[in-house]
Amino acid sequence: MHFRQSNAGGINVGLHWAWSNLIDYFAMDEMTEIQASITLYNKKWSAISLFLISAAGVAGGIWIGMVKSWTGFFIAGLFVRWLPIAIVQRIPGCPYLHVDQSGFTISNLFRRNTVPWSAVDQFFVVTIRHTGIWVRQIVGFNFVPSCHQLKKFRQFAKIIGKCEGAIPDTYGKKANELAQFLNERLEIARSNDPCYSLKARLNLALKFAQEWGENYGRPIQGRLRQACPNLHTEELDHFNDVARVAMECGYDLIFIIAKKRGRDGIWPEWRESYLAQYPWVDENNLARLFSTGMYYAWKDGVGQ
Repeated sequence: MHFRQSNAGGINVGLHWAWSNLIDYFAMDEMTEIQASITLYNKKWSAISLFLISAAGVAGGIWIGMVKSWTGFFIAGLFVRWLPIAIVQRIPGCPYLHVDQSGFTISNLFRRNTVPWSAVDQFFVVTIRHTGIWVRQIVGFNFVPSCHQLKKFRQFAKIIGKCEGAIPDTYGKKANELAQFLNERLEIARSNDPCYSLKARLNLALKFAQEWGENYGRPIQGRLRQACPNLHTEELDHFNDVARVAMECGYDLIFIIAKKRGRDGIWPEWRESYLAQYPWVDENNLARLFSTGMYYAWKDGVGQ
């Protein structure tokens, strides 16, 4: 919860402060926000409702089994498995969903599983049906193709359940609301992740390739792996090759233009020609490429 401050005094200001924060409290719907992290808890009535419905289903199934047909015991068996889940959900602090800048953590039945944002492709609503009957909706998600953990299991899970992973509860929210909230946090994380888009990874590779000092002329795979741990060996090798070629092409183009027209006024023509071949290169890499290429040209006496 955030608090508004005002330099004005008086009762009206105090009432406005109290009222605005009371609205914020209910609008947050039991979210706990601490330094860009949010924790969602189950609504207590959802667990109670699950317990009452399950208990009624078990009792009704047993009654049908004893009075009418043995299929009643089968019905009771379907409902009885939800009873311990409902009971455990009422244990303080047990089930929750924690979301922060690095990813999300699911705590359920005394187990915690953390998934980083970099491993998630998208969140969406999944409808659970039993024998064709609508049961409930949950939020599912798929992993990005570059995430290789448990890949065969995830493919099997996607065939069976239409998603590779799932959030076990909606924590008092509608499934579509929770999916939208998680997708928004995912987009925020991606906007701050230098390795998410192909363009970002290419520029990061080119930046590493241009480094001086102890990394001068060295392969970039190790540094790129530290920055983008989800990339596998083939991808790292590919980015290393592309970055090297793009760098050398930039230098060669400077030499060609400098020989033709001298060292003055090279930048506009070089920039236009180079971006026509490598449109993904950002301004920082362009500036560094040009500066280094001009140094090499000056050192070799080209264009003088």
